[in-house]
Amino acid sequence: MPENETDLKQWEQLCQQCGLYCFEKTRLPNGRIMTTRIPCRFLDLHTRQCRVYEHRFEVGEECQKLTPQLVADVDWLPEECAYVQWHKQQCAVPSFEQTDTAHRKSRKKR
Repeated sequence: MPENETDLKQWEQLCQQCGLYCFEKTRLPNGRIMTTRIPCRFLDLHTRQCRVYEHRFEVGEECQKLTPQLVADVDWLPEECAYVQWHKQQCAVPSFEQTDTAHRKSRKKR
């Protein structure tokens, strides 16, 4: 979870407001997730903006707060979601410790 207000702002700014998250989803018998054509009642279909964005967690019973942990754990977010893309990028970029350890191991083999 973003740790401070600045991190939270940056996290929120990742959203490209595609509105795909705001459509009902159903899990098919084969396990795949299918997004339906049924939008959240608060989604403006023309602008893809939530009409109650600032209060969405109080009034939108289906609205779930997306956090880095939730994005990592769920399989129902659309592939093109900016949060999903962010998560994939985070997983693909090795940390300094991983890179340093791999470098030291390769030097020992010589």
